[in-house]
Amino acid sequence: MNNKEIREKVKEALAENSKFANRLGFFYWCICFPFYLLGMVLPALSVLFSVFSTIGSTALQESAMLFYRQRKAEVLQSFLSTLSKLFFKLVILMLVKCFICLAWGAIFLVPAIAVLLLKLFPSAVLTYSIAAALTVIALIVMSIKSLSLSFSEFVLFDNPAFSVYEAVKKSQKMTKGYRARVLLMSLHFVPLVAISFLCFGLPFIKIAPRFLVSNAGLYEEVKKRNGRN
Repeated sequence: MNNKEIREKVKEALAENSKFANRLGFFYWCICFPFYLLGMVLPALSVLFSVFSTIGSTALQESAMLFYRQRKAEVLQSFLSTLSKLFFKLVILMLVKCFICLAWGAIFLVPAIAVLLLKLFPSAVLTYSIAAALTVIALIVMSIKSLSLSFSEFVLFDNPAFSVYEAVKKSQKMTKGYRARVLLMSLHFVPLVAISFLCFGLPFIKIAPRFLVSNAGLYEEVKKRNGRN
């Protein structure tokens, strides 16, 4: 199935199971949006709030994966079970993913900073142009690495005994040749997410289930195709 077919399948499944969809969306809103607001009100604690929000929303992805497979799942039960089994691994995974992306980005960001600080070129226009170009390249590289790591959480859900390193390596292997599809699946929901922030995040209650379950569906599709190869 292509991305559009996955989204249509998910849309129909959620329409038939509105109780699950509403619960998943409500939990997602309760976990993400209040922490986002707290981060704005208390900037000094914004990193801590971001960690809680990220881990909480990640734990909900297992509910989405189970629903895609079985057309049913208990949101709260699955959420608590995931946190009890994988909380520390999810925290470490989040830090490892950040480190990997930043490390790859630093290959281009460090030279960009050096160009600006050391003023290696006589022309200011040339200096800023080169620094800007290196920064853009760094962002592209970081985005590509982020896409290659996007299935790490699903891999852990499927294989709780895996180490974070094993989950990362398997995600990189699975997404090889599929990073464009992962990117396009996420980009499809960007406008809806942007609108949500203008409406106190309330549209998240409807958008989040489709986003989470569609990503789970893409993981299942890629896993199936990898199994054939």
